[in-house]
Amino acid sequence: FIRREDGSVTPLILGFTIIIAAVIATLSDITYLGNAHLALKSEGERLLAEGMRNLSAQDYYEGNSVTGSSVTGSSVPIDCFSTYFNILRAAQLTPFYLSHEPITIKGYTCKNSWVEFEISAKVSLPFLPRFLADVNLTVTSLISGGSRYFSD
Repeated sequence: FIRREDGSVTPLILGFTIIIAAVIATLSDITYLGNAHLALKSEGERLLAEGMRNLSAQDYYEGNSVTGSSVTGSSVPIDCFSTYFNILRAAQLTPFYLSHEPITIKGYTCKNSWVEFEISAKVSLPFLPRFLADVNLTVTSLISGGSRYFSD
């Protein structure tokens, strides 16, 4: 006459639910960071295309274009200072939609027709735990490109 009592499955179900929710939140944050990186890279390429509209007339008309370079091939020389100014201005005017802070640009280098810079933005994760509330994640991307033309 000893009656056997099985334990409740409620703690087991609750434990599995918490583990599954934590895994889903972590995977969502990782996916969000990946998407933020791709969106930042796309934004940087847009800034580069918008900024490289100024041709260095002096280098162009004096024939100082780079010919046969492994990086650029035959290229049209650009005005590096104006390009940098245009990129900075476009970055300040257009906020990055995944961040509440402005985009920063570092490490700008320009040589004749090739431009390279690093673009970064701070993002906040959608499922950021309270104990990580002070963490500001920064997504960065290296953007490079140049002007080229090919002749026969």
